[in-house]
Amino acid sequence: MNHPSLSHLARKVFMPGTLMRERYNAFMDLLHYDNMGLEIIADLQEIRQGHECADWARIVWLIRRAIKATRKMIQAFEIMSPGSARAILQWHHQLAEDLLAACSEPSPPSDPPYVLFLDGHLLDEQLVGGKAAALARVMPHEDIRILPGCVVTSRAWQLFVEHNDLRFRLDRALQSIRPHDQVRMAKLARYMQDLILAGDVPQPVVEALNAGIESCLGAGGGSRLIVRSSAVAEDGSFSFAGQYESVLDVEPENLLHAYKRVLAGKYSPNALFYRIHHGFTDTETPMAVLIQPMIDPLASGVVYTRDPSGSDNDLGIYEVAGRGEHLMDGEQVPQTCLVARDTREVMAKPAGRLEPEAYAQLIETAMRIEEIQGEPQDLEWAFDDQGRLFILQTRPLTGPVKPVCQPSAPSIDVAPFPLDLCRAAAGTAHGPVHILTDCHDLSGVPHGCILVVASLRPELVAVMDRVRGVVAMSGSRACHFAAIAREFGIPVLVGQDVVTCLADQDHITMDGHAARIYPGRVDALVAASTKRFDPEASSVAQRLAQVMDTIGTLHLTDASSRDFDLDHCRSLHDVVRLVHEKAVRTMFALVDRTGRGMGRAKNLESNLPLSMRIVDLGGGLIRNHRRRTVTPSDIRCLPMRKLWKGLASPDIFWDSRMPHMDWEEFDRISAGIFGAKSALLASYAVVSHRYTHVLLRFGYHFSVVDSLLAENSKNTYVNFRFKGGGADREGRLLRLEFIARVLGETGFQVSIKGDRLDAHMNRFSPEKTRKALVRLGRVLAMTRLMDMRLDNPEQIDPLIKEFYSG
Repeated sequence: MNHPSLSHLARKVFMPGTLMRERYNAFMDLLHYDNMGLEIIADLQEIRQGHECADWARIVWLIRRAIKATRKMIQAFEIMSPGSARAILQWHHQLAEDLLAACSEPSPPSDPPYVLFLDGHLLDEQLVGGKAAALARVMPHEDIRILPGCVVTSRAWQLFVEHNDLRFRLDRALQSIRPHDQVRMAKLARYMQDLILAGDVPQPVVEALNAGIESCLGAGGGSRLIVRSSAVAEDGSFSFAGQYESVLDVEPENLLHAYKRVLAGKYSPNALFYRIHHGFTDTETPMAVLIQPMIDPLASGVVYTRDPSGSDNDLGIYEVAGRGEHLMDGEQVPQTCLVARDTREVMAKPAGRLEPEAYAQLIETAMRIEEIQGEPQDLEWAFDDQGRLFILQTRPLTGPVKPVCQPSAPSIDVAPFPLDLCRAAAGTAHGPVHILTDCHDLSGVPHGCILVVASLRPELVAVMDRVRGVVAMSGSRACHFAAIAREFGIPVLVGQDVVTCLADQDHITMDGHAARIYPGRVDALVAASTKRFDPEASSVAQRLAQVMDTIGTLHLTDASSRDFDLDHCRSLHDVVRLVHEKAVRTMFALVDRTGRGMGRAKNLESNLPLSMRIVDLGGGLIRNHRRRTVTPSDIRCLPMRKLWKGLASPDIFWDSRMPHMDWEEFDRISAGIFGAKSALLASYAVVSHRYTHVLLRFGYHFSVVDSLLAENSKNTYVNFRFKGGGADREGRLLRLEFIARVLGETGFQVSIKGDRLDAHMNRFSPEKTRKALVRLGRVLAMTRLMDMRLDNPEQIDPLIKEFYSG
């Protein structure tokens, strides 16, 4: 908890002796790296717990930063106490090597084959990606027609990356991505896509590709190609539906550019969000590219062999005239045909362009593919002008096939809006309406909303972690976005007149099963909300879990224990705790031993039942004060005086019969060996004229205040941390809510992680900062045992009124 310029200020102001200045500055640096290391560990824990998504490149970058911060902390301790940190540095070096080895990914192969043919033989998904491998599995069956083609393999992608020296630059961009920051992610995505488009296709790939084109053109009988993504992991358990690039009507002379466009699609914002959210690393999803002859279909569409409409016995056919790209991107509403799987009875005949015989062929082909693949399928198909049926894509049907049972009608006592709605994805959700007018600007989509849009564009996947449901004026179950929504467990309804009933900020409840929207909150439906995707089940989360014990688990919990030593360190968090405790003790021992340049550690005597030691770095106490004890009137340190004024506020009662110290440590170490006034249990303050670093130990929690009251606002700041408590989790969190609200109204920026609260205010005027320190002192005094008596959120408002009335 240190200001970047504090080292310079300390050297200039705080201590006259060169050696003492170096040791003090090292202590300040140590506190800075202590805080940095703990913040990075907290960030990694947030990712591990699923509260934030991150690319594996970012996780490795954070781990490297945590290693660097802890190493700098140990080096600072070595300056404070020469020779004391050598063994710690050696231990840290070995732990860092083990951590980085566990985080490393093997380099993917980049040797041939660079092109393989879709010619009736099975293909390895790791080479040709999910889309091509799935087509290759059904292609040997003579009753199923698949367009022949060639696949530029994932090894060609790896060679492209190596040839253009892209891995370092891609990882640098990926480590900076935070999916909730849409604007920054879009800029980084464009940067990575530009890197790909500016790259050269390696000559071995060009030569293999030229040989493959002839077979594609010869089989299709035309001169145009379709170039499609077939990434590893695509069209498998996770569909990546509509997230990657496809390029249609490609002339052979433009093939290399189309190939690079598909490669660049790996880094579109929505593809990045989808991959990161589902926990795939960049190297786990190399891009293969499927090239086939282009056909002009009479009709095309989608078949769900078990339709997401809810019936376990329905096969759904979705048909549009001509090409199906506008069906897939949600711009076109298809003709829909539901078929009984067992009897093949058509329950709703569409007014499509196909003859009954064509529907029969499509149904039998779809069921045959389901049999081959061994699970329900999501198929894309097309009939050409000669009446031939081609299967363009087959993948497992994602999302729940059968919905959970919806509540019975009598339990819903409010009428739904009079809308004619169709279900695109089942589920229930409640929240405020947010009407989106521009799907290209998603930065303003709030968390927890029901999103209302014109159409179900694939780009909307970038806000899947923010929305509870989606309502659109056009689209269908067959579009790519609906497939993604089903994976995420997000309900989607479609109706042309939704904007006539829904307004911004109106709270509504979506019943995706019955295709209804209700005003307000319908508890019976909200209780049955759809279970979302669990990010902790992803491969990235599992890999992070394997190293988190070595990073964030704290084993050294008892500073007085015989086991509180290097031999019992198991994690970076352990070494932060160990070095911090050693440094604090070194500062006190150093002052007691020499007494020059800083003054000696002194007991603070006051009317408060508080055991506190003070170390003067120069100018913090009355000059030449030689007594071993001081009183509050002896304090010259500006921030400490203001903090103490709040602590000693006359309107707050302190029970003199109850010493305020570290009770948790006392419980562990007392046993008649340590007294309540032991320095191990005391609070402490390090002071100069304008700076203080205070550790307050109250009962079962502790607080840290770090403040610089400079002459101008530029360098003035207050940092505050509050953690722990003796009550149950609910009481501790309610106390944090009280503190957060009071400090937030004072001007602090507050964040809470677990039972830890952090607050800071920077660059406020010295006068406002002084007032904030007084209020912070009053907060600390009033909340000493507050967690013990809190068990209801309704207690907070009266306590805040009481605080302000004092």
